Amino acid sequence: MKFVLLLVLAAIVLLVLKKAAAPSRSVPSSTTPAIRRALNEGQQALFARLQSALPSTMILVQPALAHVLDARGDDGGLLADFAVCRKDSSPLAIVLLDEPPGAERIARLAQAAGLRVARFRSGKLPNDQDIKDALGFL
Repeated sequence: MKFVLLLVLAAIVLLVLKKAAAPSRSVPSSTTPAIRRALNEGQQALFARLQSALPSTMILVQPALAHVLDARGDDGGLLADFAVCRKDSSPLAIVLLDEPPGAERIARLAQAAGLRVARFRSGKLPNDQDIKDALGFL
C-alpha cells in the first residue's frame, strides 16, 4: 500500500515539474505586432498613377515573383513593386520603383516570360502618358 502511495506521489511530482518546465505559450508584449504602412510614399504615389493611367487593369502591390511567374528555386522570394494584370489576373507587366533588391533578376525573369518591365524613380514619377509609353501595350 505504501508503495502504491509513493508511486502516485512520484507521478504527481513529475507532472508538476514537467508543467513548470514547459515553455509559456503566451506572447510577450515585446513581440506584439504593430501596424505599419503597406506602401511607402513613393509606392503610394506610383500606385495612384498606375491606377489612373491603367483603369482597365488590376494592379497587384508587392507581389512575390512566384505569384506572377512560374519561378523556380529561390526566385519565388523576390518581390516586384507592382504587377499590372488583366481583369482576370493574368499578368501583363512588372513595374519596379527605385530598383528593389533583386531588380535585375526580376526584370530578366519577367522579360524571359514575355512580360514588359517598366522602371521608375520616386524622385521623378511618370505621368499617365509616360506609364502607357513605358508599358507599350495600352
